[in-house]
Amino acid sequence: MGGCVSVDIPCDQVVSQTYRCLFGDGNHIHMMKANLEALDTATRELRERRVDLSRRVSLEEDKGLERLAKVEGWLSRAESIDSEVSDLLREEPTETKRLCLFGYCSKNCISSCKYGKKVSKKLEEVKELLSKGVFEELAEKRPASKVVKKDIQTTIGLDSMVGKAWDSIMKPEGRTLGIYGMGGVGKTTLLARINNKFDEEVNEFDVVIWVVVSKDLQYKGIQDQILRRLRADQELEKETEEKKASFIEAKLDNDLKGIPGKFFQFMPSLVVLDLSRNRSLRDLPEEICSLTSLQYLNLSYTRISSLSVGLKGLRKLISLDLEFTKLKSIDGIGTSLPNLQVLKLYRSRQYIDARSIEELQLLEHLKILTGNVTDSSIYLESIQRVEGLVRCVQRLRIINMSAEVLTLNTVALGGLRELEIINSKISEIKIDWKCKGKEDLPSPCFKHLFSIVIQDLEGPKELSWLLFAPNLKHLEVIRSPSLEEIINKEKGMSISSVHSSDMAVPFPKLESLTLRGLPELERICSSPQALPSLKDIAHCPKLPLESFQDTNRNVEIEE
Repeated sequence: MGGCVSVDIPCDQVVSQTYRCLFGDGNHIHMMKANLEALDTATRELRERRVDLSRRVSLEEDKGLERLAKVEGWLSRAESIDSEVSDLLREEPTETKRLCLFGYCSKNCISSCKYGKKVSKKLEEVKELLSKGVFEELAEKRPASKVVKKDIQTTIGLDSMVGKAWDSIMKPEGRTLGIYGMGGVGKTTLLARINNKFDEEVNEFDVVIWVVVSKDLQYKGIQDQILRRLRADQELEKETEEKKASFIEAKLDNDLKGIPGKFFQFMPSLVVLDLSRNRSLRDLPEEICSLTSLQYLNLSYTRISSLSVGLKGLRKLISLDLEFTKLKSIDGIGTSLPNLQVLKLYRSRQYIDARSIEELQLLEHLKILTGNVTDSSIYLESIQRVEGLVRCVQRLRIINMSAEVLTLNTVALGGLRELEIINSKISEIKIDWKCKGKEDLPSPCFKHLFSIVIQDLEGPKELSWLLFAPNLKHLEVIRSPSLEEIINKEKGMSISSVHSSDMAVPFPKLESLTLRGLPELERICSSPQALPSLKDIAHCPKLPLESFQDTNRNVEIEE
């Protein structure tokens, strides 16, 4: 009896376990070959996706962007699991040779079962990784480092000066600092010390930009230095200088409230000064007259309301931009700035009147003028009669004008690029192409006029005079209650019959047309060839949609 052990195993349990091993879902031995094939296929797909994703990420990084952490994590995991699968597949020949009974069993069941489990588990991991490998965004802008430190030698005796300069910069009212001195006294070293201090001391600034400006001033070079520092140079590589400037302005968000007079005292060689879009800047110090070499001054989009005494002392100034300012008077400009060639007053509060026309006549070298005319049409007619102002006007805003007839001369306004007629009562607008002392011109058109905005205009039933702007690209007509048609058929035929070469097809280059608040408007024109270049239309509900059915255009109907 001794030495005997009895084990009692229910028969149904034995049968169940045997069935599961041979035929059930848990039979990793039987599923081994199918899982190996599926794993190989899935891994190939994973590898291809990883290569493709890596290539796309590299392209984004070439643009100066930084790959997202989740993308980097996926690529890293994909590479790791690819290696793990390769190791697993090396055992495939050995394990598959052990299979018998049509793959339902193995000569070494324990080893084959373990291997089959690994294959099955790895297959699930690969499938899961594939499902997570779809990304809408691969990279983002890489944040610029706060400071690019400068390598400088140990300095003696500069600590006090560095401290004073630093304290001045840290004061909210003293964000601008000028450093002056003869060559070799240590200006660059001092500036380098200040630059490095931004990395060493706690401060509120996000990024420090070091820009070198040569005597041969190049805007593009300055922009490129700033954009490289902001890691946006490749992104904006193909953009215009204007768009780059807008990006930089939005990024830096600079807004001066005032400029200390001594700031200008040691810059006699400065040629260009751009203070535009400093919307809190209300006046300039008299010391600006120290800029004896200044030729270009941009004060647009500031709150400048008058010409300071110092400003009138800039005798070499040839360009002055005062658009979108609070300026109310240009008195004295004719004698103070005798070399002025460009004067921009558009959307300022200075309206061209008899007094300002006298001042403008004193500017013998004036070539470009932008401005505003209001009230009576007399002043507009005066501008067109003044010999010195002929062809100078490039941008004109007519506002709050009341007149039975408004005459525009294509010779006197031959340089006109942009025209606005706002909140006016004008029954008829006529075009004249006669020039004093000259015969009628063969092509009496506004050759350079590309944009016209008409808003809140009462009186006219048609705008056939627009045919005299054959190169018009942008036309906007808003709230003109009496307007019935843009081009009258009879008037259009009359004009085109006399000037057929320029006006055979109405609006041949028009790309953007906006028509709103025109309750009586029934048609644009009768010519089927009109508007061949038109891209976008925002029209009025009563304007028949059939007018545009034969064109490939985007039509936006506004209720």
